[in-house]
Amino acid sequence: MKCHAGVNGRDRGGGGPKARPRGDLSDFVAILRLLSNHGSENLIKANAMTKTKKPAAPLRTDVDTAIRCAEAFFQTAMGFVDRMLSSGLRPAAYAIDNLPEMSVSATNMSFAIEVYLKALIAHNDIEYPPMHDLAKLYEKLPKGIQNAVSSAYLARTAALDGAKDVGIVLQIGRGQAPELRTYPRGCLSLLKRSDRMFVTWRYVFAHGDAASAELRFEYTLLRIIAEELRAQLPPTRGLITARNRTSEIPPGVSLSLATPTPQERPHD
Repeated sequence: MKCHAGVNGRDRGGGGPKARPRGDLSDFVAILRLLSNHGSENLIKANAMTKTKKPAAPLRTDVDTAIRCAEAFFQTAMGFVDRMLSSGLRPAAYAIDNLPEMSVSATNMSFAIEVYLKALIAHNDIEYPPMHDLAKLYEKLPKGIQNAVSSAYLARTAALDGAKDVGIVLQIGRGQAPELRTYPRGCLSLLKRSDRMFVTWRYVFAHGDAASAELRFEYTLLRIIAEELRAQLPPTRGLITARNRTSEIPPGVSLSLATPTPQERPHD
């Protein structure tokens, strides 16, 4: 795999029938036989029916849990970025030497921003369909929030004029080293060109020799957007613990504490 990088400005137990061993295919074979007994006309009709999909129903979001998940994704992403920037190595070289960790960092950064956006949308009683499109999610926010995030982003990025090491452009496969380009300064532009990060970076291993893919991770700019989105959200209720679990459990979620039986307890 050729890489270029550039720096850019669940076995049932108990009674009942014996559980089948894992890997048993009898149910699968029975399904295949059942399908094979249908005439081709029925199969064609079934296939035609599956092509007509209903629009996905809006998702119900627990905002507090969403915020805490986003924060965890964000901290995971920034752990790698901070190590990279403090390594003393050029980020491009560090990215090549630590590509799997870079993949995890970029994927988590993209998902952190996505979940922050969905939390903000839900917090403002707006419905959204299942999607990973960062720019479209951003555009669902109330205009006042968009303006606040955009203004803060522009103010903070203005101080980065002339700064280096604000992002990585990685090309995998055949081709020339990635071209370093300039883009519009706004945060919507950044979200649009980062739309596919969640897909491309988590499948960084799946590009063949004949394929060429350009992966972008503008970590400094994405960090600013993540932080400004978080600033528009309320404080979280904190961790769910044994002491406060009855009052802090999110709606629709149930928790139970499992006590090991004597046989399951470790020997002293």
